[in-house]
Amino acid sequence: MANWKYSTMNFSGRQAGFTLIEVLVALAIVVISFLAMYGSAQQVVATTTLLQDKTFATWVAHDQITTLRIAGGFPDSERQNGEIELAGLEWRYSILIKETASPAIRQIIVEVAPAAEPERVLAQVTGVLLDQSAAGPAQVSSGGDIVYSSGALLYTSAPDGTPVAAPPQH
Repeated sequence: MANWKYSTMNFSGRQAGFTLIEVLVALAIVVISFLAMYGSAQQVVATTTLLQDKTFATWVAHDQITTLRIAGGFPDSERQNGEIELAGLEWRYSILIKETASPAIRQIIVEVAPAAEPERVLAQVTGVLLDQSAAGPAQVSSGGDIVYSSGALLYTSAPDGTPVAAPPQH
């Protein structure tokens, strides 16, 4: 006598396993999950690239202010434009030199954009240039070093355009 309890006949002709609909639903869930992860990864890469570009643009702006200071001149109000290569990228900068309330100080505003997209300004840095001939006598620090003012006050614009002062140097 056969034991019908373990016979394949109890399945009424049906095989055990997943139906095509169940497999397609599971596959759809996996695909949607992968697309969400891919979108997040793309956003991280785009944000990282933007931050890198803004950092390079800020370096270009600071370099231009430093170049003006090292040159030793004291320019009148004027606008200068140029291009420079940094980190394998071409950058376009615009320098605006403005007179201030003090005749011995000039405000320097540098805007930097990728050379391929000159309307897309990634950095705006403001600094000052001190007329060394009008700076007066040198000061002696507590350590005995002779210190001349270099006009090293730098401002960087916040995203809303308001200037953010650099922390004081000690």
